[in-house]
Amino acid sequence: MIVDRSQREWDIDSYFLVEESDNLELQWFDESPTINLLGKLILMMRPKKVLDEDQIHDVWQIDE
Repeated sequence: MIVDRSQREWDIDSYFLVEESDNLELQWFDESPTINLLGKLILMMRPKKVLDEDQIHDVWQIDE
């Protein structure tokens, strides 16, 4: 996850990092929020899914 902390102005098309009850959360707002925006979410990725769990144990095999 990449958050640009310099972009703190509300935009309807974006998710923002906010502090909620001493926790950091990502939220989307349909109108300008009253809480402090800590940064705009730029990129979110999830790890590559391994299709064959047994293959990762053999170091010498090449991913085709």
